[in-house]
Amino acid sequence: NRRYAFSFPTSDYKLNEQIYNCWGTLLLKEKPYDDGVDKLTKSLEYARMGKDTIAEGFVLRNLGLSYMWKGDWDRALKIHNEGIKLARNIKDNDLLVSLYNNLSIVYWKKGEYSLALDYLNTSMDLKQDTTDNAAAYAMKGVLFFAMERYDSARYYIEKQGLGNTLYSKANYYDGLSLLEERLGNYKKAVSSQVIINDQSVYGTVIGIKNLASPKACPHQGESFEGNVRTAFYENTPYTFAVVIYNPA
Repeated sequence: NRRYAFSFPTSDYKLNEQIYNCWGTLLLKEKPYDDGVDKLTKSLEYARMGKDTIAEGFVLRNLGLSYMWKGDWDRALKIHNEGIKLARNIKDNDLLVSLYNNLSIVYWKKGEYSLALDYLNTSMDLKQDTTDNAAAYAMKGVLFFAMERYDSARYYIEKQGLGNTLYSKANYYDGLSLLEERLGNYKKAVSSQVIINDQSVYGTVIGIKNLASPKACPHQGESFEGNVRTAFYENTPYTFAVVIYNPA
């Protein structure tokens, strides 16, 4: 049997950049997120050493995302702005769309809703494929809700539509439910969910909502067994998108 030795990092800057970028991207959502940041930072170093500006732009976006998952919004802001400067220089429109969209999320998390809306609008204006703006409409609904402009929030929540995935449907129903709850329309908030019946069920939570006692809800992804008042699910009663529990 032959054995092959592989030394890493290699003398090939491009290969090192790609390996660290893939490695860091795989670790993007893994707590405590430092490993992902570390690998993407190394990828960025190799992209710059190899003077590969196209790779540098995409690594900056991924590194910015990694800081977003970490909750380091100021660092994410700095990295994304570096990416925007570079994307403008290399005239990469798709990268700019992605970076501006991410910045809208960063400013939303920082509580700067008007700026978030400005960057989201810029992202939408640059987007060449306008056939699927559901995610952007959903984000606009979130931002107008945060700004307490409820008529605009309702307009964009409804404009996003149900979509074709479990997550998009859950997001649509939960957005309407949150809006009605904020307006004090609790019956409408409940009716915004798809009613099945009062029974003991078992499943995996994808997204949750509880008007009465949020602390009693299981976390996303956890299994549970209990009395459910309303739920929305995809083809089977075992995978739930939005769940509202009966008050304890």
